[in-house]
Amino acid sequence: MEELQLGKALRELYSQAIHGQDRVIMLYLFGIKYGEMIEEKNLSISYILCYAQLPDSYRSEIEKGIKLSQYVKPI
Repeated sequence: MEELQLGKALRELYSQAIHGQDRVIMLYLFGIKYGEMIEEKNLSISYILCYAQLPDSYRSEIEKGIKLSQYVKPI
C-alpha cells in the first residue's frame, strides 16, 4: 500500500514540472524526500514508478536522489 501512495506522490510531483529538465529534478527531489522511507521499508522503486505510470528507466534518477538524501534535505 505504501508503494501505491508513493506512486501517487511521485506522479503529482512529476506532473508539476513543465520542462524536461524540471521533470528530472522532480525525480531527484522525490528520491531525496522519500529515500529514507524507501530504504528503511525496502520498497520497490519499480512498483512506485508503475503506480506513478512512469517508465522504469527513471529508476536510476530516483536512486540518485536517494543517494543525495544523505547530504541534503528538502525545505
